[in-house]
Order: sequence, then C-alpha cells, then structure tokens
Amino acid sequence: DENVPYLRIATTVSNSYSGNWTGREENTLFVLQEDDGILEYVGSLQNLALDETIRSVRFMGDRAFVTTFREIDPLFALDLTDADTPRAVGHLTLPGFTSYVHLVGEEHLLTVGKNTPGGGNGPTQASIFDISDLTQPLRIAEFTFPRFSTSEAEIDHHAFGYYAEHGLLGMPVATTYVERIDADGDGYRESHRWVREDRLAVFAIDVHGATAADRLELVSEIPHDSPVRRSGYIGDKLYSVAKASVSVVDVA
Repeated sequence: DENVPYLRIATTVSNSYSGNWTGREENTLFVLQEDDGILEYVGSLQNLALDETIRSVRFMGDRAFVTTFREIDPLFALDLTDADTPRAVGHLTLPGFTSYVHLVGEEHLLTVGKNTPGGGNGPTQASIFDISDLTQPLRIAEFTFPRFSTSEAEIDHHAFGYYAEHGLLGMPVATTYVERIDADGDGYRESHRWVREDRLAVFAIDVHGATAADRLELVSEIPHDSPVRRSGYIGDKLYSVAKASVSVVDVA
C-alpha cells in the first residue's frame, strides 16, 4: 500500500532457507520511503502470528488489517500512525480464514473466506466486522454456505461485487457434491453422479441493522448452468455474468 510518503508491505517469511533458519513461519509489516530512487527502511512490525501465513491484507490510511491462518483465523488490527513503530493493537480469533477484505465506510469490513474449524477446506463464508474500536474488532454478522461450496471471490477480487448505492453484495457460488441415483431402474440407488450447482448469491448489506440477520441477509440466488464469473449493475438492473449466459434482474 502507498500512503505518501510511505510504502507499506505485509509479507510472510518462511524462515526455511533464510531469515533465522528456524523453519517457523512469521509475518512482518515493513514501512519504506523513497530517497533519491532508493526505498529506504523506516520501520517494521515483526514476529506477528508465529507459524501462520497471511491470507489477506487491507490498508486504510493509518490502519491496516491482516488475516493469518494455520487452523484458526486471527484478524489483526494494526496502528500505522507512527511509521517508525507500527503496532498490533487488537485482534479477533475465529475458525477459518478471510481471503478478501472490502471496506464499507470507515468502520466496517465486508469479507469473504472459508469457514473451516478443523483447518481443512471448509465452505465459503461471508462476514461483517465492526472496526470502530481498533483495539477490539468485532464480527457482527456472518453467513456460511452449504458444505462443498466455493466462490471465485475468494481468489479474485473482481468476482466480489459490493454495490453501495443499492446496499447489495453479489458473489459467485458453486456447490459440488455426489448424488446417489438409480441407474438401472430397479428401485435401488446403486450408482452415483457428480452434481454442480452454480449461482450468483445476492446479499442485502446493512451494517447498522439491529440484528446479525439484518446486517447480512441472503435475499436472492440467481441460478446458472455454467460457472458464474462476475456481476455488475447499470441503473436499477443487476447483471449476473456466467461462462455461458448472462441474467439480469431488477435490484428491487
């Protein structure tokens, strides 16, 4: 992130063939400043979340939010006011991890990631965090999709469509599972087939809602027969763009 006159970068160091050679991963944030064509060291925050790796980062002026993961997901809130000494001032530990972080106003984060309590490959999850108090970030809403669900928004932010004008979030979701079938018609489901369901999930977002369900509400799922890639809107029409089709619905 560039925040004049500084460049800030968060990174995971493996320490397997460099650093302190311990083989234990650590996470760092460095602050650099340009000096006559050279990036000079200004300050750093090191040894953050030992044995974990960074999954997402979002800078916001003098604040930064870093998600790391091993089996649980610490969301770290960093104070970058003093470039010489960046500080971790708050954190929240949850199952799973966040892979993309989006800002909603000055005091909330809208995220997508995995709900994976055991450290495995769990289903897609969307969440809202209250970051008004940097020392105590709070998750105020979450929605977990069914088992075996994935979203391109987890790995490509272009697939994450937050439309503040309409208070909507659109994100592709795919669910793949095995269905048992009666292939020979004898009344027994002796065979199986793979089934894939693709749709654009549409959420109503109201970070000031009275309840968690009001803040993050699944209001629609637009089905497609091929993988959904993107969404967008023109006026009061929401477009869901899949590999082999485009659907359009009224945002109301």
